[in-house]
Amino acid sequence: MDWDILKIILGVAVLLAAGAFLILLANPLPMPGLFRTSAGDKLKETNLSEVPESISAEAAKLATRFFPKNLSKQATFRNNLLAAYLAVKNIDLLLLFNPGGFGYARISASKGWESITRGIYELTTDWGFETLIMDYQRTARSLSGKFSEVLASSSHSLSKSNELSAKLGFLLKHLPDLKIVLGSESNGAVSANNTLMFLRDMPEVFSIETGPPVWHKGFDHERRLLMRSNGLVPDSFSYGDIKTILSANFMALFGRSPKSPGNVLLYIGAPGHEYSWEHAEVKKQITDFLTINLKT
Repeated sequence: MDWDILKIILGVAVLLAAGAFLILLANPLPMPGLFRTSAGDKLKETNLSEVPESISAEAAKLATRFFPKNLSKQATFRNNLLAAYLAVKNIDLLLLFNPGGFGYARISASKGWESITRGIYELTTDWGFETLIMDYQRTARSLSGKFSEVLASSSHSLSKSNELSAKLGFLLKHLPDLKIVLGSESNGAVSANNTLMFLRDMPEVFSIETGPPVWHKGFDHERRLLMRSNGLVPDSFSYGDIKTILSANFMALFGRSPKSPGNVLLYIGAPGHEYSWEHAEVKKQITDFLTINLKT
């Protein structure tokens, strides 16, 4: 390809990206976040007529607060929230996973957290809890969605955490016996931590955060479990160990895998950035945390 043509294409791409970013600064919430099943599927919305009218009206009012000028997004927000209400109405504990990356991956994309959610489910079920696992899609698979995650993961915008905290507050208002554990990894840990900050006065909400970005110090709280190591090796992403990250990716070019796997955004190798129920220290810390906060 001719270099002059390539420069024009690159210039246009940069301008489009810059324009999208500027637009997003005014609208850091491009779509409603979505509660999904543990398999990452859409919640059923066929039986929303079972929701009491007063609760349905309150959900609609909340949707208008976050998307005042978009009827379609209001409907998506309202219907998904009411579907979540029906899903958790008869359970004791909601385990809600906030994925890393750009916020739309399913739990199955994180084998480590897939094992952790399974471990927590078995643990709390043994304690007598009726536990439900869901995941939370923070944004769409789009350029604006990815830009919005850049803002959110840097805590430049708290819009998404504010939205999620409002939804969880809604559920707890109408289901006061419900307990909620926010599970999260990497960039998702930023969202979960900021959500806990908004819900700091609600003792029914707990947060388990693994491998947040190095720049996120976060809101510290007794109902927060923060892990920056899986017990085998420090998390290079969470501690900002650029040398280790670059070395691991360089060696990967020659087919050599790091002794301690892990990745950021599914592609960039980051040794130690992996947390699993099979890691003894991870299992111990989570078990101890939940024992203190849920069992006793």
